Amino acid sequence: MEDRIEDPDFELLQAALKAPEGDLRAFEELVARYHRRILANCRYLTRDEQYYEDLAQEVFVKAFFALKSFEGRSSFRHWLKRIKVNH
Repeated sequence: MEDRIEDPDFELLQAALKAPEGDLRAFEELVARYHRRILANCRYLTRDEQYYEDLAQEVFVKAFFALKSFEGRSSFRHWLKRIKVNH
């Protein structure tokens, strides 16, 4: 696909998409890569010490269920940030 950009998470994304149901290892690795950054951003955005962890968890849940719709027109990192901001 011509409009696809180079993404350092491409291999993990492919593994997550092709994984059999219940095999979350690849997606868990993606979460591990971005958890600190998303958590910090949620903390900054909400300024609520009791809510930011829940918000970060919700972002990853949304990403998990929307993963099949990821088109690769941006990096996974950027796509995840958009989910966070929109949520």
